[in-house]
Amino acid sequence: MTLLLFQEMKILTGSWVATHSLQVWNYTEGKLEKDVPFDYKGHDGAYLYCAQFCDKDVVVAGCRGTNNVQAINTVTGEVSLNHS
Repeated sequence: MTLLLFQEMKILTGSWVATHSLQVWNYTEGKLEKDVPFDYKGHDGAYLYCAQFCDKDVVVAGCRGTNNVQAINTVTGEVSLNHS
């Protein structure tokens, strides 16, 4: 399963895979802009089941791998929310 969300010519994808599960794509160029780090330390992978843009630089995603939700700044990689 892959989720696609558009904002300001960017696409956010959240995928049911162990690694590289949260990514931002440049819609106009059709290229991967960045992998957004989703912390799944101590688990077998992220396995996202939801992802959403919150604002220009922050995304929120939830996963089965860690059974939690994280709000992540896509520019800095800082996690502002990590809730189980």
